[in-house]
Amino acid sequence: MINVKHISKTYTTSKGRQVQALDDVSFTVKKGEIFGIIGSSGAGKSTILRCLNLLERPDKGEIWLANTQLTNLSERQLQRERQQIGMIFQHFNLLSSRTIFDNIALPLELTKTPKHDLHTRVTELLELVGLSDKANDYPSNLSGGQKQRVAIARALANNPTLLLCDEATSALDPGTTKSILNLLQTINTKLQITIVLITHEIHVVKAICDRVAVVQDGKIVELGDRSQIFGSPEHPHTAAFVASAVQADLPIAYQLQVQPEKIANTDDVLIRIQARDNTDYSFAELQQKFSIRVAIIEARIETIGELKISSSIVRLSGDQLDEAVAFSSNHYFNTEILGYVSRSY
Repeated sequence: MINVKHISKTYTTSKGRQVQALDDVSFTVKKGEIFGIIGSSGAGKSTILRCLNLLERPDKGEIWLANTQLTNLSERQLQRERQQIGMIFQHFNLLSSRTIFDNIALPLELTKTPKHDLHTRVTELLELVGLSDKANDYPSNLSGGQKQRVAIARALANNPTLLLCDEATSALDPGTTKSILNLLQTINTKLQITIVLITHEIHVVKAICDRVAVVQDGKIVELGDRSQIFGSPEHPHTAAFVASAVQADLPIAYQLQVQPEKIANTDDVLIRIQARDNTDYSFAELQQKFSIRVAIIEARIETIGELKISSSIVRLSGDQLDEAVAFSSNHYFNTEILGYVSRSY
């Protein structure tokens, strides 16, 4: 569906400094999948998305949509190809002076769609996004989630084969985010539209993406299917994202007692361990191998597809704490020292 080959992009700041936003980025997106691009602010993910429809032209490299190389097209040819690409944004970009019906109709007006066909299509889209009763309202009367539903309907107006989502849920509360992600999954399944979304929220990736590219400093540092990314992250940046998605929290009582450094030889260590599947046997191994005591303080299990990931906060007591922590770091994809507490606590 999409083939991105070795694209790079450099910007010049107002002070004349060169900033490389993308550095030799390559990936493919399969037809009909939901492909996520995740990274921190400034990582380059928005630039990647804008390059996919040539709103930004890469300095070098190729971008293919099906069998067409977009980077070789004239502006007029590119305008025709863009009709296959819908795009939604974080801040909706609706026209406040137009009704909901007319906002959705705008792309159809621009392509001179006959009035009868236009009315039929907009009516279908209003039903699809659950806003049939809002056709004559204005954007100011809608909630954030409803505005995003209008933006999605508008992006689908010309029956695109590809939908690009630029931080589409970042401005929404958790409950509304979930409903929008469910809508995107419905669109993907029902209409067989390929979706590429960028986000800094690992929970979005966890919820709906088939495959994921992790971006840092303008490079893709890891790429794989969802189970691989969450179950076997290879890059530290990926592991940090995954850790934030499946994380047991330290109880308040311990937060009041924990110290950042070991004060006495009798202090216990608190660590957070994140692992795949069942960790009971591994904790038993930890106890036996180092003759220490392991107490589970807090635990959480997330199911992602067929994958189970656990996050456990454990308290280790004994004489070989450093060795036990090192063992944990080598056997689980994430081990974090939270601090130390007196053995009398």
